[in-house]
Amino acid sequence: MSGDDSPHLGLNNSDAPDAYSSDYHAGSAEPRPPTDERAHLLGDDYQASSFGSPDMSAPNPDAETNSLGFLSSLTDKYGEPLDGANLRRRARYYIPILGWLPNYTLSNFIIDFLGAVTVSCLLIPQAVSYAGLANLSPVFGLYTAFIPLIIYTILGTCRATNRGFITGVAIVVFVEQLAKAFGLTSAWDPKAATLEKLIFVFKHLDETQWMPVLFSFLGLGALLVFRYIRGRFPNVKALKLFPSILVLMLISELLVWSLDLHNQGLPVLGELEGGFRVPALPKLNSSNVSYATMSAVVITIVGFVESIISAKDMATKNSYPVYDNRELVAYGVGNIINSFFGGYPAFASMTRTTVADDVGVKSPMHGLIASIFVLFTILFLLPMFQWLPLSTLAAIVMYAAYSLLEWHDYFFMWRIRAYSDLAMAAATFLVTVLVSVEIGVFFSILLSIGLVMKEATKPVVRVLGQIDGTDKFKDQTRHPEATQVEGVIVLRVMESLYFANTGLLKDRLYRVEMFGKLESHPSQDKRPVHFTAIIFDIERMHEIDATAVQIMYEVTTAYDKRNIHTYFVRYHEAVFDRMSKAGIVAIPSVHFEPSIRAALDSISSLSGGDGHPKVVVDAAFPAADRSSPVPSVSSASVSPELVGDAPV
Repeated sequence: MSGDDSPHLGLNNSDAPDAYSSDYHAGSAEPRPPTDERAHLLGDDYQASSFGSPDMSAPNPDAETNSLGFLSSLTDKYGEPLDGANLRRRARYYIPILGWLPNYTLSNFIIDFLGAVTVSCLLIPQAVSYAGLANLSPVFGLYTAFIPLIIYTILGTCRATNRGFITGVAIVVFVEQLAKAFGLTSAWDPKAATLEKLIFVFKHLDETQWMPVLFSFLGLGALLVFRYIRGRFPNVKALKLFPSILVLMLISELLVWSLDLHNQGLPVLGELEGGFRVPALPKLNSSNVSYATMSAVVITIVGFVESIISAKDMATKNSYPVYDNRELVAYGVGNIINSFFGGYPAFASMTRTTVADDVGVKSPMHGLIASIFVLFTILFLLPMFQWLPLSTLAAIVMYAAYSLLEWHDYFFMWRIRAYSDLAMAAATFLVTVLVSVEIGVFFSILLSIGLVMKEATKPVVRVLGQIDGTDKFKDQTRHPEATQVEGVIVLRVMESLYFANTGLLKDRLYRVEMFGKLESHPSQDKRPVHFTAIIFDIERMHEIDATAVQIMYEVTTAYDKRNIHTYFVRYHEAVFDRMSKAGIVAIPSVHFEPSIRAALDSISSLSGGDGHPKVVVDAAFPAADRSSPVPSVSSASVSPELVGDAPV
């Protein structure tokens, strides 16, 4: 959870000058009132924000002072008074049920009740099935469906999110169910990798029993056929709400009970003990903690990512805000309380979220109603599951695993030529199948971090060319018709420079100078660019740290020694101040201009044999310049009209 518990659309934006405005002016950090759209999202928080409005109603300050005494004179870190109105708003934020329950209506309850019935028809059989996946009694799966739903109703912010079990990788889950699906009597090593378990299944196919195969694969086929039919007729609401999994379970149990199949070799759940569990502290010792830690980390990462994506999809579709930190609190508290009842980790489920949204649920109340149905099942209906075949449960889990396979994502990455993402996905898949789910997830995280570090350490610089007949300068990579100004290199720095992304700046400048473009391999034949001046368009460089300033000092000093003039255009005051203190402004060949055109006009006026100073092109950034110390310069004399933001 983030250290800042404020909503994403917080009220204090003084540290982000461009939070409300795209026309940021150097030295100005004055926030403006939110737009109507932001005000709608902020709700009550906007009504009491410091921006104010003449027609806004506010609580009686005298009443608040009398009720809270000295607290009314205190303010929080956002500058808001700690009065009764502000505390009530914060309470509604931290405990969301306090915000929507007072306005809850009977019509909303009717819709939520129908949604809860529909979701329960999917939730209860999946809870029983997923408990088997975790080698637990079905009662623990039902408790996992019961407790977190109640907590999420109180603390959650998404209207349509329900619990779900983290299945890991679809292939791993699918293979895990094959032993039950084939009715194998031999047991494999639970610590074996997925590929080893698959080989085990093929080696023991002679143990296959026809009844488990029949129930599992016919059940899986029936679910897939219904999924196909539902996809062909997406606008038929009856198909969306039809409880196919519950119907499959009931038919399977009816067949077992009527034909006495459990006495003919078909494995079933058997007698189950219902009743309410007395909460108890989980058994915590060093061996249990060490055994579960890695799995817990993996479940937390994968579970939260899936859950927040599901919640934000629904929030975007239905136009209400979802806060990541509130979702984390809801899941965390729900799982902590759930552990006292023996449940396993629970997060959101995209399938049940979609079902609930299709019904049109109006609030998290439907989750509370669904949890009551689950509790009723625990107390009174659990013995009815004793005839349920294990192979049918395997079919339900395999169907859920199949639903996780998003093949179109891979085709999409191939179509847009996102080969690095595709390679990362393929590598993670192989590691997961050949080693384990845990190692696969951590491998994916390490790959992602490595990719982020690779991209973050490369300064984003673009080589600009001039569009003939105009004063427009465009990225030459995207606009081949843009041509280089004779004797001048024009670069645009696309981001702020700091220690991480400035290390390769000299390399980028060297490539431009030696090859004329950035997209060149160092081993290619050099085609040096003859230039007398270089222009840096730094409008998008809002900040520059000490390391980046030092490197920029070394670059400009090296250019100065080679009689190359350096121009910085469209700069921000903060960047100029730091360059000034570093001594860059005092370098004779360094200039600051309001625009690229102004820089070109200045270059044309420079004296020299042909109108330009003599240039040396073979000594780009000599080694001696790479370690040049930054001189201690306290100030520099610069014309004041050059300071500030310049028009494009």
